[in-house]
Amino acid sequence: MVSTLGSARRRAARKQKLSREATLFRIALYARVRGVEAACSLTLRELGRLTETDVRSVAAFVRATENSRSAGPWALVLERALEKNA
Repeated sequence: MVSTLGSARRRAARKQKLSREATLFRIALYARVRGVEAACSLTLRELGRLTETDVRSVAAFVRATENSRSAGPWALVLERALEKNA
C-alpha cells in the first residue's frame, strides 16, 4: 500500500508545472547534456513561463557556444519568437 501511495505522489509531482527557476535549470541541463538544439527547443516550448530576459540569456549562451554550427540560427529563432510574443 505504501508503494502505491508513493508512486501516486510521484506521478502527481511529474504532472505539476515546473517553476520558472526549475525550467531555467532544466534548460541549462539540456544545453550541457543534450546540446544547444535541445535547450533551444525546450526554451521555445516554455516561452510562456519565461521572461524576456531569460530567453535573451539562453540566446546569448547559445551564441557563445562554438561547438555547434546551428547555434547562430537557433539564437535567431529564439529572438524572433520573443518578437512574436511581445
